[in-house]
Amino acid sequence: MSKFGGRGPCTCRRCVEENINDIHMFSTCPGLEEIWRDVSEILTGINGCNIKVNSLLILFGTENSANQQITPSLKRLIFYLILLARREICIINWTLPSPPTCQKWLYSVDRVANMDQKVCPRKRTVEMWSNYIGWRQSTN
Repeated sequence: MSKFGGRGPCTCRRCVEENINDIHMFSTCPGLEEIWRDVSEILTGINGCNIKVNSLLILFGTENSANQQITPSLKRLIFYLILLARREICIINWTLPSPPTCQKWLYSVDRVANMDQKVCPRKRTVEMWSNYIGWRQSTN
């Protein structure tokens, strides 16, 4: 945590709360509320069913839903997209003065999706990314 907030008791650079922990930095900081809401809307659009981004999903990649529409392939995609969001939003951009944006995250996801399909063109990989690619094409 000292890497993101300084030495000793950590103070959040986004909301100035003191004694922050991983949960705060990754999910509960008010400075990240808007972007996680945007991520939730994007995941819902990609999957065609309501995906609520919460601490459980952000920290562990576990979608806490009995939603029957979430196939194993969609679960893998959700986990992967959340992992990339966590990396882009919380780790890479945490110390920057302005909050991270969904555009940066989507740019990162686009690069990974393209690379993943070229390097590993197996059916399972293509199937996992198909919903994301379809959603991206429909929004451009």
